[in-house]
Amino acid sequence: MSLFSDQTLRTMYYDPTSHDANIVEFSLDNGTGYTSNMRIIGLGTHRASGTDHYNDAVGVLGKIRAIHLTSNGQKLDSLRNANRYFAFQNVLKSNQQQNSLVSKDNKSARGLIVYSSKQEIDARARVQCATAAATLAVREATYGSLNLVDCFPVLSQMMHLDTSVFTNVKIRIEYETDPSFLVSAALTTANNSDPVPVLVAEQFQNLDDVAKMTKAMGPVMWDTIEHDQIRIDEIAQPGTNASTTVETSKKLLAFNDKYVSKMIVLKQNAVKSRDTPANGLTTHGYGTYASQAQFQEKFNCRLNGKNMFVGSGLDTPAKMTASTVDAWGSYVLAPGDDTTSLGVNSQTTNVVVARAKGARPLQANKLNDKVGQSSYIGYHIEDKVKDLQIDYSRTGVSDTDARLRYNTALNLHFFGQVRKSLVVKGNKFMISYM
Repeated sequence: MSLFSDQTLRTMYYDPTSHDANIVEFSLDNGTGYTSNMRIIGLGTHRASGTDHYNDAVGVLGKIRAIHLTSNGQKLDSLRNANRYFAFQNVLKSNQQQNSLVSKDNKSARGLIVYSSKQEIDARARVQCATAAATLAVREATYGSLNLVDCFPVLSQMMHLDTSVFTNVKIRIEYETDPSFLVSAALTTANNSDPVPVLVAEQFQNLDDVAKMTKAMGPVMWDTIEHDQIRIDEIAQPGTNASTTVETSKKLLAFNDKYVSKMIVLKQNAVKSRDTPANGLTTHGYGTYASQAQFQEKFNCRLNGKNMFVGSGLDTPAKMTASTVDAWGSYVLAPGDDTTSLGVNSQTTNVVVARAKGARPLQANKLNDKVGQSSYIGYHIEDKVKDLQIDYSRTGVSDTDARLRYNTALNLHFFGQVRKSLVVKGNKFMISYM
């Protein structure tokens, strides 16, 4: 922030105005101004016992189910199903960022370590949760943080937040109370002993500067993140050496009459216990945050009466990944992460160790659980939605694995960037969809 290098900023640390096992809320001071680079620090959990680790995909951000930014109760920006979106957002960082920055900020473990001499790759080390009885230094080393720009895109388009205009500003976090969304084993965490987070904000000390910036402030346009989902029914187990193809067509309603920039689809196993087993057993790969590759799946989106993709649509893993990269940019992906298998390797029977070279390491001489868990469907829309229909098909197979990865019911989570506008007039503001 070189623009404000003349001692006109003061770093403020705000304790919550309310906090319990379900909700934490912060309030900003009225009649002043803040830069938009606010952060929440001290996020995390304490393990009850054992050697529990944060979920690899999301880290400490698994604790945030929803987060809201309001002024006098009016929503400025908001993100629901936040932990699931954060898990995808983590993927979008480069491998270098994952290993040097992201893993330290939010304690996730998405980054890959490459051993060129052995032709092998490996995930970076997980961060183990501390117990509530550990020393302060040990506990603090396991806590993480959240940059509010990552969940409130409106802040990325505003140099400052004038609290004489946006009065009674509150940041409200709804905690995720299911520990399997946060840690790698389904252990019960003692939420009442979890750390209490702190809001860090840079406050302007010269109110004249704040008034000048507000006066010069034009309309603010940004893409907020909104969510909808559909259910894909379970496929009855076919007979031996048989398969069943099921087609599903459903409409999304949450994006109607809104300008949508782009979309990402995350495919969650609806039967969560198949990814996050109970009784302290280790989560399979990314657990509930896995976006599961399916057998012979096809995807198309019918926007305002017209198919977005020609022919069979996105009908191969390569097409889905390429479309996602076109819309959202490059992301961290190991060989096999977006496909149902890797060569002839299997997740249910022993395989030849040599086949793991250049891919994720084997687990007990079986295919790594994370193979097939980063199958995303991303695409541009760049239009106002009047009608949005999803056409999806997949093929169920005879499966001896109790997890039934290709037959289980799915929740397809759709996160869309939706265009909004904010206009300030005097001491009032108005927010509307574009």
